[in-house]
Amino acid sequence: MKAFGTSSNRFILPLLAGVLFLIPHAAKADSVSVSFPGTGLYFCNLDNNPYYPDCVDGAYNILTGPGLAYISTPLVGQTGTFAEHGPPAGITYLPATGGWDFPGGDSGCCTGVFDWYTEFGVSGLPSYCDTYSDSFGNANCKITINGALSAEGYVGMAVGDLPGSNSGGYLSDGNGVPILFNTASETPFSMTVYASNGGNYADFIFTGCDTYNPAFPTNPCFADQNPWEPIVGLYVDPSWTIAPPGTPVDDVVESTLIADGGIEPVTGVPEPGSVLLLGSTVLTIVGMSMLRKRARPRV
Repeated sequence: MKAFGTSSNRFILPLLAGVLFLIPHAAKADSVSVSFPGTGLYFCNLDNNPYYPDCVDGAYNILTGPGLAYISTPLVGQTGTFAEHGPPAGITYLPATGGWDFPGGDSGCCTGVFDWYTEFGVSGLPSYCDTYSDSFGNANCKITINGALSAEGYVGMAVGDLPGSNSGGYLSDGNGVPILFNTASETPFSMTVYASNGGNYADFIFTGCDTYNPAFPTNPCFADQNPWEPIVGLYVDPSWTIAPPGTPVDDVVESTLIADGGIEPVTGVPEPGSVLLLGSTVLTIVGMSMLRKRARPRV
């Protein structure tokens, strides 16, 4: 038997090292997941209200301004059970933790685009990410927000240092596919955004409609068959982690998200599969053309 370190092993060991290097391995996590306020953090004053107790969400607020529906009532909801008064119209999912938010406790208050926001803290980013103006556009000042959400229709989200003036995108499944949320279950989502150390705001933008057409302000849930729409209710349970370098970031400005109602517009960009098919077709045509040229007899 040859001793370890002989001339043959000098060739085998580097080869084995190369093979081990090519084997996929789990990446080391950069940070742990940090929860931040979800809906359902209520301060309740039970005053024998025959319909709903005065349970106002202490973490979420309603943004008003251009392009947004005006809501004058606070965000009220139920947590833990619908047994006392039953669920608001169109709501069937009862979350195990947290609770739903509704304007004034009613899911059918109004029509339009809604923006509900909460404040949360971020730490662990580089020191040059201490202000949002410095963080925006910096590849090392990003966080990934994951969570579970229930609502009716599509939802946009934006993060920044002031409610209403942030950036983000349309909530997707982590692979860039927008999610059509529903009120019968919670659906996981993921989004990577720019953030800064310290206080940040997360805005959730939605219409309560599966399909939304602002040209019909009295019935914006256009061509939809759900009799309860718009369902103005939101349940979300979010958390964040520091995003690894190279993670694609969503940076649509919030005013655009509001104008779209949180619904990603159809851009006409071909799907990746269509691009691949087009490329293979072009290559086939080029190859056949070259073969024909080679097959022609020379004169």
